[in-house]
This record gives sequence, structure tokens and C-alpha cells, in this order.
Amino acid sequence: MELFFEVHGREPVDLTSWPANILADLTRHQIPADDQRAIHESAVETAARYVRSASPLARD
Repeated sequence: MELFFEVHGREPVDLTSWPANILADLTRHQIPADDQRAIHESAVETAARYVRSASPLARD
């Protein structure tokens, strides 16, 4: 956990901004553009699955 904080900084006051800050940091850490796209796509897919599973409309 300490390594994660060392790379991405301490947990922000506004937790909703943390995932976006981490994704934005990919450029600063010189992650190749193709890898950045793959990471962003995976993050969006994961978020969409979570939203669908948490939605009352997702439950029958």
C-alpha cells in the first residue's frame, strides 16, 4: 500500500477524483500510449460493470 501511495500520492480528500488522477498520471509516468488506452478501456469496462450491477434496473 505504501508503494501505491508513493507512486500516486496520498489519498485525496475527494475520493471520487482519485481514479481520474491515477489515470491522468499515466502520462507523467511515461506509460506508452497503447498501454494507456488499454488501461483506460479496462477501467471504463470495470466501472460500467459495477454501475450495471449496482443499478436497481440490473436486478430482476
